[in-house]
Amino acid sequence: MEKRIAHLNMILGLLDIVNRSDLSAKRWAISFTAVFIALGTQQPGFHVAYLAILPMVLLWFIDAQNYRREYLLKKLYDRVRALPEEEIDFSIDIETLPEARQGALRWMFSSTAFTFYGAMIAGVVIVDAFVL
Repeated sequence: MEKRIAHLNMILGLLDIVNRSDLSAKRWAISFTAVFIALGTQQPGFHVAYLAILPMVLLWFIDAQNYRREYLLKKLYDRVRALPEEEIDFSIDIETLPEARQGALRWMFSSTAFTFYGAMIAGVVIVDAFVL
């Protein structure tokens, strides 16, 4: 039973790291948006705010990778939880799971990621079009 608990705790630690990375990507996206909108107010006639979209798309992809890793780690957790004690090998290779074939693009358009980053991009466009 101790091996199972140790392995599950290791997976939970990795889930915590992935979740912190997810929050960090969202913070960076908000920061980039704010900075480029602020710069857009200083440059009338030049659409600086649109420059925020490129780093936002890159952060969107990173965030999608984090969603994918989180999903796979949860699947690994469920698999380890059901394994007999003698088969626990402390492997954390999530790429060997059958669900690992799904790429990050699938996760980019999940409801959570698409809602957040789609709203951020739409916000940049709306602010640039009507405010700046």
